[in-house]
Amino acid sequence: MISGHSHKPDIEETGSTLWLNPGAAGPRRFRLPITLAFLWEEAGRPRAMIHPLPV
Repeated sequence: MISGHSHKPDIEETGSTLWLNPGAAGPRRFRLPITLAFLWEEAGRPRAMIHPLPV
């Protein structure tokens, strides 16, 4: 499940579901970091990583 409304980067796993919020790569908002996410498949399961961007 991918969402992004809150701009708060987060990755969680609940059972077989991967919850991903990549954050925001645009102008800084709410003192949150500027980030993006990498998403890939590994051994039949989704994997993700949050990557901070330099300001």
